[in-house]
Amino acid sequence: MQYWRERLKKFTNGEKKPKRSGSPIDRKISAIYEIMKNLYGSEYMVALLKKNKAVELINSRNTADRILALERAVFNRSDIHTKYEESQYMEALDRIEEEVVELVAFRKVEEDIDKRVQQMIMEKQQKYVKDIKKKVLEETDGPETPYTLSRLNELKELDERKL
Repeated sequence: MQYWRERLKKFTNGEKKPKRSGSPIDRKISAIYEIMKNLYGSEYMVALLKKNKAVELINSRNTADRILALERAVFNRSDIHTKYEESQYMEALDRIEEEVVELVAFRKVEEDIDKRVQQMIMEKQQKYVKDIKKKVLEETDGPETPYTLSRLNELKELDERKL
């Protein structure tokens, strides 16, 4: 058994695995907050909390206050004042979680559409640049010489014969 502990220490660089603290409800609140922060970014999340008067609430030790802060931020409404009882915590968090799932799905679809639009813009831009280059070359090269015209006709005839 000691052998495996030593191997594990080498594998984890001697770091101990962080212990999860708090109740499952506190962990769920933290997880939802982190998802929102990853979705919008830290600065926007702070601005959203300020806008909805929830900065003090999210930093509170009271679970009901933290749930209220999340609810205000996720639904983007400062007029929510419901303080839940302990028996209602999971129900409220499930409702908040459903909204977060919708927000994440919306963001994913939005990113996919943006990627496709960018790809189409790039393709059209490349075609446009190619057409402009072709026109510039035609203008600068001038008229065809009799030799190049006869050679072009020969190539077209060969092309028609499939040789």
